[in-house]
Amino acid sequence: MDKKDISFSEVEERILSRWSIYKDQFSIDINKGYALAKLIEEVGEVNSASLTIEGKVRPDKSLPLESAKDQLGEEISDVLGTLILLAKIYDIDLMKSLDKKWLNRA
Repeated sequence: MDKKDISFSEVEERILSRWSIYKDQFSIDINKGYALAKLIEEVGEVNSASLTIEGKVRPDKSLPLESAKDQLGEEISDVLGTLILLAKIYDIDLMKSLDKKWLNRA
């Protein structure tokens, strides 16, 4: 399957499956508090990665631009994956919310 053809619900399903594996592998109680704390952690990592791209880090933390962009992409992906987990925990239909808030606004 071409990755461009994957549905949002399949993305959600795959991400939630990875969370389940992570939970079992590390014996973590994934609940509301954990998900919120993890989201804050991941947003902080997005910030760090963006500072790296902007060259606003110590010289020993500096990375070539492409490596820094790859790191930022991974951290943004972590935020998205954690948001999907949080939506599941709170029983939020994320696609419905995205449609209402972002896709069908005048």
